Amino acid sequence: MPLDVLVLDRSAPFVVLQTDFEKVAQTPPLDPGRSYLVLAKGNVNVLAGGITLRLEIHGLADETTFTHTAGAHPFEVGHTSFTLAVAVTVPPDPGPDPDLFVPAMFFARRSSSGGLGEINSVKVIVLPLDSLSIIAA
Repeated sequence: MPLDVLVLDRSAPFVVLQTDFEKVAQTPPLDPGRSYLVLAKGNVNVLAGGITLRLEIHGLADETTFTHTAGAHPFEVGHTSFTLAVAVTVPPDPGPDPDLFVPAMFFARRSSSGGLGEINSVKVIVLPLDSLSIIAA
């Protein structure tokens, strides 16, 4: 059955502990031969450090890093929201190899310099498109 819109909701807080990317959320495999706009959005809190967030699907990715340095109040936490986006056309029929099925994945990692990071209210939204054209700006 073709996908209309998929919203993957992870509202529980996720504490970012690893310096390697940790998988926070993953969609089911997307329908082959279709185009999609995939969005990840949520909130991030960082204390005296940095975290990197990454949305990835079929080798394409959008990534951002948030850094907060301790100032006059060393336990003050930096708060912000984020939105990442990737547009992709999933290849036609993946055949019998399950590794060729294409999910969207959202990852997080903390910087190696320390600090604490937490993300919450994460939503991964998958919007099917009738067509996809990339225009260079």
